[in-house]
Amino acid sequence: MMDMSLFTRAKERAAEVGSLGASSFGHVATSLTSSAASLASLGQLQVSNRASNAGAAAKRLVKDLVTTTKSNLIVGTLPTGLVPEQRVDYAIVLPPRHRGSDDDGDPFPLLLTLHGLKGSRDGLIKQHEHGDWDTRFAAGVCPEMVIATISGGDNYFMDFHDKSAMWETFLIEEFLPFVIRSCNCGTTRELRYLMGGSMGGHGALKLAFRHPDKFAAVAAFEPAIDAALEPSHLSRRNHQWAQCAGSGQAGDLITQIWGGVAPEYDSLHYRLHNPASLANDNSASIKEHKLKIYIDVGDQDSLNLHDGVEFLHRVLWDHAIEHEYHLIHGADHVGGSLPARMSAVYTWLGKTLVPIISPPSKDRFELDEEERKYLKWLSGGGAEQGLPKEGRAISLESDKMIALFRGSFSANMRCLLGAPSEGPAYVAGFRWRSGGGRASASGGVVGGGGAAQSGEEAGAGAAGGVGGGVERAAPGGRHLGVLVEGEGIEEEEEEGGFFFGSTGLGVSVAHTHESCAQPKP
Repeated sequence: MMDMSLFTRAKERAAEVGSLGASSFGHVATSLTSSAASLASLGQLQVSNRASNAGAAAKRLVKDLVTTTKSNLIVGTLPTGLVPEQRVDYAIVLPPRHRGSDDDGDPFPLLLTLHGLKGSRDGLIKQHEHGDWDTRFAAGVCPEMVIATISGGDNYFMDFHDKSAMWETFLIEEFLPFVIRSCNCGTTRELRYLMGGSMGGHGALKLAFRHPDKFAAVAAFEPAIDAALEPSHLSRRNHQWAQCAGSGQAGDLITQIWGGVAPEYDSLHYRLHNPASLANDNSASIKEHKLKIYIDVGDQDSLNLHDGVEFLHRVLWDHAIEHEYHLIHGADHVGGSLPARMSAVYTWLGKTLVPIISPPSKDRFELDEEERKYLKWLSGGGAEQGLPKEGRAISLESDKMIALFRGSFSANMRCLLGAPSEGPAYVAGFRWRSGGGRASASGGVVGGGGAAQSGEEAGAGAAGGVGGGVERAAPGGRHLGVLVEGEGIEEEEEEGGFFFGSTGLGVSVAHTHESCAQPKP
């Protein structure tokens, strides 16, 4: 059934345009039924757009005119039985090339963005009104995509311990499918991305680490995460511990969410919803799906969030999970550092999404005939002998130079170096690439991260059956980043890695360092 109130509002708006003498928009009145029906098919949404006059606003209601140089904004409310309010407000930005409900072309990428504490969908609405996303699209910072968000309260986008609110379930099972279905976007994993700041950074990382099969990339700036794998690891520096200490109301909400006040959280629930724990316990799946990860924090964050972000970085590093990490010197949780940091986030998002959406060809590493001539002239001593240059030089900033540089390594040099993402389990007694294992009494590495499921029933495996996990150090040892007191730590077998030959991409074989030829004394 068509939303008649929406139809009435659109009709009144058209009348306002007529009263302003905007005769060129007279066809709006005859198009109201199809426009309202089009909007109703998007879940009875109200569409608005930044406009310099009433005529431009009314024009946006006509579905055959949605292809403009500006994005369009959709705001609405989705009914749900998963939160106490029984409804969730949302906002969606459609990029300029998107044709609304009539868009039947190639699906657009979808960015699900989550707000921070005290935030709401209004953040995205204001970005749209300021033209922020249009500027990014026009400048090529990001490819055109659909951006969606909700008003999630101050609930960390969590499924509450007491089940009174199920925000994560709402996002994954109701909101995400609704946006995909309604806006011709995010139809495959390669087209779905997450972003969030502060509280929203916690939510984005949690969703990505639990569901690496559903999302291709996640960007979290100054995420509100803990430097812990278990509640017992929390210290008084923890932001939620400090927050609850002076507020009974805050403590009540935290108890609903976590099953207690820090550090007396429910351990199983915590392990299933804490981003660092999920990264540790679900590391195999995160690596298998090649999830792209970006994290940022200031080293003077007043909430001590740099503790949690640095800890997450070390967990990811220990598991050899590739990621980009920015620790901003002198930066706080708010202040003048934010614009440059946010610009870096969007730049990363754009450079990361493009090759995911359209993977580059390996031919970009191939040298053409002129470049081969130059390489032959250079390697033959032409420069030293003062011979006329032949061919075309290879740019130091090109991917071909990566191929040339790596291809210049001897086989034994490659054998000794290994792949860039490899490394020993320990360096100078510090855990390095141990895979979440722990040092045994004999100095070897035992266990590693296991896989965490999304349901509560997986908790026993996540909390107790992960083969030790990062938090379980050897007798006499300490946790991640602290010296392990023991001798005779053996290097594990290194896996094979990629190398680039002078003409293209190659693959090295699996090896141990002991199998490589060692330098003579």
